[in-house]
Amino acid sequence: MPQLAPQLVEMQQPSLALEILRLGGEVPDEVPPSPLLNNLVAYWKLEEPSGTRVDAMGGGHDLTDNNTVGQAVGKIGNAASFVSANSESLSRSDVALAMGGRDYSMSLWFYASSWTTFPWFVTRWKSSIPIDGVYAGVYTDGTYRFTGYAAGSVMFDVAGASPLSVSTWYHMVCVHDWVGKRAYVYLNNVSNSVTFAAASGDDEPFALGGALTEHFTDGRIDEVGFWTRVLAPAEVAQLYNNGNGLPYPFR
Repeated sequence: MPQLAPQLVEMQQPSLALEILRLGGEVPDEVPPSPLLNNLVAYWKLEEPSGTRVDAMGGGHDLTDNNTVGQAVGKIGNAASFVSANSESLSRSDVALAMGGRDYSMSLWFYASSWTTFPWFVTRWKSSIPIDGVYAGVYTDGTYRFTGYAAGSVMFDVAGASPLSVSTWYHMVCVHDWVGKRAYVYLNNVSNSVTFAAASGDDEPFALGGALTEHFTDGRIDEVGFWTRVLAPAEVAQLYNNGNGLPYPFR
């Protein structure tokens, strides 16, 4: 009896593989790369117990630990754990993570124990007058916010209609469509959006867990990605994955 090629022995569906070969095709050795890798600048799994949080893509966009951010059980594996009283955050000064006048998308999971500090999960923010920058977080009434300012004026403010629950994992994707002049929030794959006319300020470092001087988080952040393009609704649904999450490299 002729022996099957080694890759056919490993296939879970050998009959399909045989049919592909019979028709003159080739059996793929690997799953093709996910389109979610396109224009992905950085991805932080946040598995580290402390210290620098490494960019999983190997692009060098590592995050500096400010005031000893801890570790706790995450949505997938472990997560960065923040205590607002300690002014904890993770940050990086990096033009590759700019949130000004261009397309970008950010994806993360968050789990907060309180909204009392108006926690900002991801931000680039200048707190001196006139304030400007961008933040994504949850207001003190429990409604989410994705907001941009320039020279003290609001450029956009995507606000949730209903309060969220504490001690619950949520998936948040913020999309800034510069070409279409619309800002989106997808919370657990449900979208909300507003239009805008001009770019937000973008002078300060990129940060997770707070704006370096204010709006610190009590809770956890996990699986953070930053893209320089507009994620499509189908891609957001992939990342949400029916509430299970889909981490880098998105297979």
